[in-house]
Formats: sequence, C-alpha cells, structure tokens
Amino acid sequence: MAAYFFVSSLQPTVSARVAVEAVDPIDLCVTSPSKEAHETAAAARNGQFVFTVDEPLLAGRVPHETANDVLARYAQALRVIAAYSTRCALVVCDDLEIFGRNVVRMDESDLLATADAIERRLPLP
Repeated sequence: MAAYFFVSSLQPTVSARVAVEAVDPIDLCVTSPSKEAHETAAAARNGQFVFTVDEPLLAGRVPHETANDVLARYAQALRVIAAYSTRCALVVCDDLEIFGRNVVRMDESDLLATADAIERRLPLP
C-alpha cells in the first residue's frame, strides 16, 4: 500500500527527515507551484532523482479565496494525487493548516476518505 507524506513548504529540514525516515524510498514528489515548495522538495530529495510534479491545487491561499475555496481545492488535489502510481510520495504544500499538523502521513484510503470528509463539510453551491 502506498504511503503519502504531506509536509509544509516552510520546513525543508522536516521534509528531509521525513524522506530519510520513510520505509520505502520516495518515488514521487508533488509540490505546490511556489519557490519555497520547490526548494523544500529539493532538500528532501538530497540530490536524488525523483519524479516531481507541480500541483496548482496545492498553492497557498490567495486574497480573494475563502477558506471553503481552499478546502475544495485541497479535496480535488487529494484525488489527483491518489491517481498517481507510487509506493511512497512526498507532498509539499504551501498551506498545511488544513490538516492541523506539520507532517501528515496517509495511505491510499486515507487520501480518498479525507477528500470525502472535506467535501461533506463544504456548503452546497
């Protein structure tokens, strides 16, 4: 079963520690499109090649967005990330407050369950 580690783009040392301590080597890195996320991902990869993709849905909140807008984007992002074939993924987010922790570990079923839970909390359009 795949493991997904979500880390903050503002904590490159934490992401590097997570990558080193992962049971399986990181084989996928998903980043928000910010410079900080790219730098944090690079620190975690430590010079190793890892297939890396930018995911705009993980970008930080912009002034015109509501908290619900950000939650909806993250729910979509979780579903996108679940579609990748991976054994161990590092996901570097600009805004990790949605999870309330500095590092979040999920498996495949957690990704989809979390997306479902977020979407249930959102108001209907």
